[in-house]
Amino acid sequence: MFQAQGHDRKATVKVQRNAPLSQGMERFAQHAAEQGWGRVVKYMFDGDVIAGNETPEDYGMEEDEVIDVYLEA
Repeated sequence: MFQAQGHDRKATVKVQRNAPLSQGMERFAQHAAEQGWGRVVKYMFDGDVIAGNETPEDYGMEEDEVIDVYLEA
């Protein structure tokens, strides 16, 4: 799940364990734009900035873990 920080804005985006996180990042960014939430500045998981070429498996993510999304203020 991707969650915008400082907001109650969440979007559930599924990405296969061996697929690049960029797939989910692109879908979240599109959803945020459509909802008028603002532009995504960065994505983070457990304090690490996510570039997008990593997979959930690379981070050892479990199904219920959250990727923090920071939006332009």
